[in-house]
Amino acid sequence: MREKKDFNFALRWAKVQEHQNEGYQSSRKRKMILGIGGGILALILLGGAPWLWSYKIKSDLNVVNQKIGTLSEVDKQVRAIDALNAQMQNQKQMSNLVQENTLDPGPLFEKLKKLLPAGTTISAFSLQPDKSVTMTLSVPTPVDVARFWLSFENSGLFEKVDIKAVSLEDKMQNISLDLKLK
Repeated sequence: MREKKDFNFALRWAKVQEHQNEGYQSSRKRKMILGIGGGILALILLGGAPWLWSYKIKSDLNVVNQKIGTLSEVDKQVRAIDALNAQMQNQKQMSNLVQENTLDPGPLFEKLKKLLPAGTTISAFSLQPDKSVTMTLSVPTPVDVARFWLSFENSGLFEKVDIKAVSLEDKMQNISLDLKLK
């Protein structure tokens, strides 16, 4: 059997238009729902952005604090080394100060004994930190005083040898000297 075909074009056109309008309205509804949903999602993301950023900063801060925590041991060691270096510098300065202020009079005393004329005695001898020598001598005769003065002057050990007063009497001479080493 054959089907009956609808030859009413106006009715058919109206049905097609109705069917197209239904599809158009459903796609329009779908687009509207997606747009509203996307807008709400965008608002949620924009509204949550500060909290997300805050969370990221806190996690970064925790990572940095952990790194700092591991470096604190190194920092303690560096501070200990710095303290030891400072202590070592202080000890070196103290050692240098002690060496500068401590002069051994033994070798100088031996050199001076070789320069003295026979029969001369040293009654007092001191070596100061500023390299000055204070001594008291007893010389037998005025001629020995002259020999003593020449030998000290020519020795090159002292800056200047100056004897203030000498008695010309032929007796024991007591001389006090303050000399400065070169």
